[in-house]
Amino acid sequence: MKFTGFCLRRDNKSGIILIVVLWVLAILSVLAIGLGRGARIDLGLARHVVGKLKAEGLVQAAVTYAQNQISLKADKEATKPLVGDTLYQCGFYLPEGKTSEDLFKNVSLKDGSFDISYVLEDRLGKKEICYGFQDEERRINVNGITRENQGILVNLFLLLNVPEEQATALAGEIVSWSLGPESVGSGAGEGDDIGKVQSLEHKGLPFQNIEELLLVKGMTEDIFKKVKDYLTVFPQDGAGVNINTASEIVLRALFRFVVEKDTNYEMTAADNVARAILLYRQGDDGRSCTFDDRVIEDAKIGEFLSSGSEQSIYNGLSNKVQNSQYFRVHIQGRDKQYGVSSRVETVINKDSILFWKRQ
Repeated sequence: MKFTGFCLRRDNKSGIILIVVLWVLAILSVLAIGLGRGARIDLGLARHVVGKLKAEGLVQAAVTYAQNQISLKADKEATKPLVGDTLYQCGFYLPEGKTSEDLFKNVSLKDGSFDISYVLEDRLGKKEICYGFQDEERRINVNGITRENQGILVNLFLLLNVPEEQATALAGEIVSWSLGPESVGSGAGEGDDIGKVQSLEHKGLPFQNIEELLLVKGMTEDIFKKVKDYLTVFPQDGAGVNINTASEIVLRALFRFVVEKDTNYEMTAADNVARAILLYRQGDDGRSCTFDDRVIEDAKIGEFLSSGSEQSIYNGLSNKVQNSQYFRVHIQGRDKQYGVSSRVETVINKDSILFWKRQ
């Protein structure tokens, strides 16, 4: 009996040891799996970081490429005047036999490729991809708005469903913000500190970025979202609007302002001029941002404006240009090794980067 008892105690110890060994093996397996998973995550993160750096390098290369294209057009214009911009060919020179896609779609470099393109939405809400640049001069430059022409802003706001009283007040505040103390007196009492009022409500300097509009008295987030795509601050000394690239809303605001100053015309005539320009610019295929886009030339307005009153309204717009110098460039860089992308929206001219925003 004693011998039998000894055998039982020995078997119990062996079983306990086996269980402990199994638990140790299980724990080590879990640790090994965890360490392996962690290593894979770390490796994946390292690859993403490397890929992101390469993609951002491609974006930087795209900016240089874009500025070279702008400079090439300027060089061509120095020797032979070129026709004005179109939505299809804006700010760059297009060699014969080439398309905008050839220049700006899937441009290959050693570490990957980049695209330069933007989405164009027509009046019916249909969206198409355009390859190339979107000029800033297609927008209304708030730095070019004064007391004399602030009605342009008022009309823009009205077209975007801002109430009339609010639109008028807001346009005045935008002008006051950049012009400074010339309009502060009406908002300050005799005992007020004029300098303090100015510092809170009026900057007295040009707008440096479009988000600065949110600091203007009366500008709300909702209104800003409505108007921001139709306004620009570049160049900061103000500029005219490019008649060849401006949107329908911008054109209507401009020509409505012209009509307001001359009571001989109906407001509907201003809208007719804007729509006639859009239709003519689209060319024979009736689509914007295609190869057959037409250029508006002052000497040929009879081709799309038949009545004398419409031609007078067109000629009454003084701040129009046909070629732009500042461009909003949307870039996507793609690293080919790890498939990582980087997106940037920037505003440039041929010499400088004026705005930079990662998307």
